[in-house]
Amino acid sequence: MPIRISCDQYDYFEIVCMRQSFIQLTLENSQIEVGYALDLIFDSKHQCEMLKLKHAGQTKLIDLSKIKKLEAVNNNAAHNFSIQF
Repeated sequence: MPIRISCDQYDYFEIVCMRQSFIQLTLENSQIEVGYALDLIFDSKHQCEMLKLKHAGQTKLIDLSKIKKLEAVNNNAAHNFSIQF
């Protein structure tokens, strides 16, 4: 069964995608991912919400339930923030 995140958490991901913010993610295995937040999609194969992230011309899909920390960095100062889940 897929792990769901709260609506409050989802709102943060919607914001960074709407602004196409540069973000840094810390995953549950302590791996760091960086890039521009592009979109949120539902992966029907794995039954989970995914964040589409672009960095250095490559795109990645990151399972939202695996993200432990979201940081919007190097953007307009008013749009930078950090939140731990």
